[in-house]
Amino acid sequence: MNVDLLVRATAPVRLHNETIEGVLDLADLVLEHPVTFDNCTFTEVPVLDGLTVPALRLTGCHLPGLRADRLQVARDLTLTGSVFSGTCRLRDAGAGTLDLAGVQVTPHGYQPLDAAPGDAVPPEYLAVDARGARIGGDLTAAGLTWKGALLLGLARIDGMLVLTGAAGELVHAPSLTARGLYATEGLFTALNLPAATVDGPLELPRAELAELGAWGLTVAGSVVLADARVAGTVNLQGAELRAGFHASGLVAGSLQASRADIRGDCVLAGARFAGLVTMRGTRVGGTVVLRDTELGEDGGVSLKADGLVAFELLLECATPPGHVDLRHATVEVLADAATAWPARPVLTDFAYRQLRRDVPVAQRLEVLRRATPSVEPQPYEQLALAYRAAGRERQARRVLREKLRRESRAGGLPGRLWGRVQDLSIGYGYQPGRAAAIFAVLLLAGTGWFATAASCAGAAGLCPVKADEHPGWDPFLYSLDLLVPLIDLGHEKAWDPLGADKVVAVALIVSGWVFASVVVAAAGRALSRS
Repeated sequence: MNVDLLVRATAPVRLHNETIEGVLDLADLVLEHPVTFDNCTFTEVPVLDGLTVPALRLTGCHLPGLRADRLQVARDLTLTGSVFSGTCRLRDAGAGTLDLAGVQVTPHGYQPLDAAPGDAVPPEYLAVDARGARIGGDLTAAGLTWKGALLLGLARIDGMLVLTGAAGELVHAPSLTARGLYATEGLFTALNLPAATVDGPLELPRAELAELGAWGLTVAGSVVLADARVAGTVNLQGAELRAGFHASGLVAGSLQASRADIRGDCVLAGARFAGLVTMRGTRVGGTVVLRDTELGEDGGVSLKADGLVAFELLLECATPPGHVDLRHATVEVLADAATAWPARPVLTDFAYRQLRRDVPVAQRLEVLRRATPSVEPQPYEQLALAYRAAGRERQARRVLREKLRRESRAGGLPGRLWGRVQDLSIGYGYQPGRAAAIFAVLLLAGTGWFATAASCAGAAGLCPVKADEHPGWDPFLYSLDLLVPLIDLGHEKAWDPLGADKVVAVALIVSGWVFASVVVAAAGRALSRS
């Protein structure tokens, strides 16, 4: 083709159904008018490096490749429907818009790779190279199909990046900047967006991928993976998602979201994971939703969320097969189901202020028992605090009583026996009504015994120690004096019980000392709590 005709053209140039023989070399030229190639066939790779042109269209063409590094198109660069049997190079190119809709690209000598190539992509695997490209509007690649790699590293797209219905192997776009990214029903081997910035939404509903690598990603809009399929890992480590993460119905191998900052909700309702969900040190401004979620496990762990900070944790999923690790996590509201806790939850220093679900206290205690094979007081104290905040003092007392019961059982035999006495007598101080009832029963039993059984030479009452120096016989005051140690009512030492009366008196004295010791221990715990 005569290049001079393009240079000297005084009007837009349009070629239709032409065969372009030889190399079309427009490198570093400046064309004054738009150029269109429609349904043309190129026998050699066009060389457009450094070309400046108002608009360029290569629609429905067949090309053995394209060299257009540093190409500058003032308005639209349109390649729709074209078929490339070699690499399409657009490195550091600039255009108002870039349209790759329906394009097909197969690198020359294409060879599939056994492993991800990273930044060093071999030529036989390079499909589209648009690294460093600057697009003033949208980059539309709906229906784009390719083998090998699509490279968008350091590209800046002031409009939307549209990959809806696109199908290919690797999309590698480190430090990409775009106003939005849409890949509905896209089919990719891997989508890598490390340290990318998306100033609007990132939506991948019903997309199918082998891997999603988005560590360090920043997204101003919502991130949507609803009903997507990711065979491997969804990696959002260190990502900043300013309007939430919505992945209802997601099916993935695993989720890595450690140290991510999610300003809205993190919705995993109905999602299914074959492996581990990791949210270590993740901050969520809204609710972490695990309703009807199916968690897998890796190394015996299903959910690793130690250090998680969220407003609400909604845990209403099927029983996970592995551990749920919430050590040092903090949430304002816990909305859970007892069946969502595995056989071995890890709840050390897990803090929450409110309980939103009315799970029976017995079921919550069973969860804490499984979570603390060795006694840990903090999970019990945290649960009691939440109950008290809700005005449920009875449940709070039961939780604290269970904590003390387990602590006593963990000690030696004397400690276990002493704990059993405290438990049966006054419920470790959390059942004062029982203490009053026991004291009253002992007092009445003693009074009844001494009122009917005690006699001295046929007279009612016990024999006095000193015949001429004693108070009047009163079985009630005598029993009360026996039961209350350290306080002398003047009756215990005035009378001399014998036989069965002495046995009853000693039993009341011992009961009084035990009872006093239990009360003092309970009072000490109350003072230490205050």
